[in-house]
Amino acid sequence: MRTHVIAQWGDWPLSKIDHLAVQTWITGLSKQLAPATVAEC
Repeated sequence: MRTHVIAQWGDWPLSKIDHLAVQTWITGLSKQLAPATVAEC
């Protein structure tokens, strides 16, 4: 949680996190991490 989620979204207001932002984040994670780890994030 701390390593991936809070590191990315900790300073963002919840109302500013939209589908496109999350999809972009997931795409970036999938280039670096195993699919199972991305699913947990």
